[in-house]
Amino acid sequence: MQAANDKIKVLQVIHGLRPGGAEKVVIDLATRCDRNVIDMEVCCINHTGPLADELERAGIPVLMPRYPGKRSYLGTSRALRRLIEERAPDVVHSHGDVALFDLGPAYALSKPAPLIHTYHFGNYPHIRKRHLYAQAFYARFADQLVAVSDHQRQAVIKHMFVPPARIHTVLNGVADRPDLSQPERVAAKRAELGLAPDDIALGCVAVLTEQKGVTYLLQAARKLLPRDPRLKLLIVGGGRLFEPLQQEAAELGLGEHVIFTGWREDVREILPALDIFVMPSLWEAMSIVLLEAMAAGCPIVATDVGDNAKFVHDGETGLIIPPRQPNALVEAVAKLVEDPQRRARFGEAARAHYLAELTLENMIRHYERLYRRIGRGDHAQPAMEPAPGGEAG
Repeated sequence: MQAANDKIKVLQVIHGLRPGGAEKVVIDLATRCDRNVIDMEVCCINHTGPLADELERAGIPVLMPRYPGKRSYLGTSRALRRLIEERAPDVVHSHGDVALFDLGPAYALSKPAPLIHTYHFGNYPHIRKRHLYAQAFYARFADQLVAVSDHQRQAVIKHMFVPPARIHTVLNGVADRPDLSQPERVAAKRAELGLAPDDIALGCVAVLTEQKGVTYLLQAARKLLPRDPRLKLLIVGGGRLFEPLQQEAAELGLGEHVIFTGWREDVREILPALDIFVMPSLWEAMSIVLLEAMAAGCPIVATDVGDNAKFVHDGETGLIIPPRQPNALVEAVAKLVEDPQRRARFGEAARAHYLAELTLENMIRHYERLYRRIGRGDHAQPAMEPAPGGEAG
């Protein structure tokens, strides 16, 4: 057992470091945990990506397993085990399904280090049964399982047969950047994005896959434009549907009223420049960009998936609508477009809710406590105190 005054060495494991919600959590944990207490390293299983540069600039080692010869599933697990043995962490913290699958065989015979696993996916049970059962099997080797929302926690308990005491909720959190909402910065960013002062900017920030439901937003935009030609739609992000969605927008006749920005490193600066943030997702666990929009004081229109309705209080901080229904999206957005005072009121309430429950400091505090408990082998401590709005089990 580690001495109480020693640093706890944590090895985070994730499939890669391209932009995304789980990846953002890894970055924040690595760079914002107390370095007097936590010694952090990050392992990328398949690829690094642009976020690895951010870690290396912060002095956080970014590692990849060494694969002798041709890659294979068991070969990946063996390479991960060798890496864990070489780095000798006090805690391995895996993020997402790929990391759990690849680590699983390395833990099946003997445990190279205590393991924490955080679920980030939100589409249970709508995945292949084999995939679901594999997750359930490998989760047995974790010392602690973590969900990022209560909705996700209940789904994991139900569909992966996890005893409730083994999985706890730690809500995602994001850093506060009030400086980005200064009027001169907002005006400059809107001008850079091609927005006129009187344009009403709707924004969606997403990895462009079917999950994010952007096609329904485009369909809604076609019906909204005749009602108010000041509308501009910003689609911020990239992914395999980037070009098909551009083509769809052209076919719908949206023309200059839709702007596809591609991947951007300044999302936190773009959000305060929006008049309305729209999340048309078909499923979520707990979206990081939703929290960033709340922190930026955006009024929100979001679909009723995952824990969205728990954080976007319908009629107070935004409007909640059913997924896959462009007409509902039209009516919700129209209500906010037509009522600037309501937009302002929702935005202020969204930011207040963020400050009360969803800050990065809150998330970091809970993970640091978990690292201390698991890394020092003190399983006699209470498992977790609940995060605000979450359950401890």
